[in-house]
Amino acid sequence: VDSYGYAGNPALKPERSEGYEIGVAVDVPAAGRSDFATLSATWFDSRVHDLIVTQYSDTGSMPVNANQAHLTGVEATLTVRAGKYGQIDANYTYTMARNVTDQSNLLRRPQNQGSVDLRATPIPGLTIVPEILVIGSFSDYLIDSTGNGAGVGIAPGATLFNLSVTYDISSRLALYVRGRNLTNAPYEPASGFQIPGRWFVTGLRVTL
Repeated sequence: VDSYGYAGNPALKPERSEGYEIGVAVDVPAAGRSDFATLSATWFDSRVHDLIVTQYSDTGSMPVNANQAHLTGVEATLTVRAGKYGQIDANYTYTMARNVTDQSNLLRRPQNQGSVDLRATPIPGLTIVPEILVIGSFSDYLIDSTGNGAGVGIAPGATLFNLSVTYDISSRLALYVRGRNLTNAPYEPASGFQIPGRWFVTGLRVTL
């Protein structure tokens, strides 16, 4: 056990959970197609017993069990099939995540999150997928400019832009390029841990 900093907890119990979800999907006809668009919505509800959370103090932190957590929300998706050469997918998720013991928000779980991507195939074999990901603000244990804890507060969300390009050289060989966070958004999914700035990766995918 550290005298200062992160400490273990030998009394920690494993989490247990039960959950339910109900969903519906509807095809919307248009432009001579019976499945021009598909709209779906799913309600979910989950209860977690002995939730493992981090307890902070002036001398450090340690994992402990919360009595119970309740997560509930709705996920909605819309798919628009815009003809032979394109498809649009939009997704939105609303999540209410609380510690039942004290009714506080669970850390690092955005209440609002959504994405939109366009899958375009301008020529056979070439697929271009730009994506916009919007992440709302969330509760987190904040870190100040000196690297010290500043208590629980609201961490900002972000808007991220990604891009993927794939070209099928043959049925078994594909060349791809992926770009992430192309606008250099300063997003921290956990306070103090910023995601990389603009980066790219390219490669050759072989299907055996």
